[in-house]
Amino acid sequence: FEAVETLTRLRAPQCRTLAVVANGRSLATLAADRLLDGGGAMATLSGETLAALAPLGRPGSDPGNPLTLPEAAGPEAFAAAIGAILADPAPDGVLVLAAPNPFIPAGEIASAIAAAAKADMKRLGRRKTVVAALIGEDPLPRAELDEARVPVFASPAEAVRAVLHIM
Repeated sequence: FEAVETLTRLRAPQCRTLAVVANGRSLATLAADRLLDGGGAMATLSGETLAALAPLGRPGSDPGNPLTLPEAAGPEAFAAAIGAILADPAPDGVLVLAAPNPFIPAGEIASAIAAAAKADMKRLGRRKTVVAALIGEDPLPRAELDEARVPVFASPAEAVRAVLHIM
């Protein structure tokens, strides 16, 4: 299922390196470890990108890849992080993981991910991959992500397996 979901939505010519954004350290670490264990590669972000990500990261953590957002990160933080990473020439894409938050509906996070993906489609240059996992959501808020051609999964493991199909 992951392969079909991913391959029918993405039109990225290649995906060799990836960045990970998550609103939780455990999610980010789990995804990065699974990606590396599966033969994937993490992108090295530029100093400019790291500077743009610094105010978005979890307090007390250094910006990097994976990027850990605060647990209560809202749609604006997700959109800014995704946009900064997609503007960096190093990563071929971004894997976005969002854990549930009782104060921010998953649909708002999905909208932010979709908007960032759509903005990337409009820029000149190579297209980049955006894959999302909205953990614990049933049903998944798919409408806007489908329109933006962003594959969405219910777990980090599914999302990483999907990305590995195109790496």
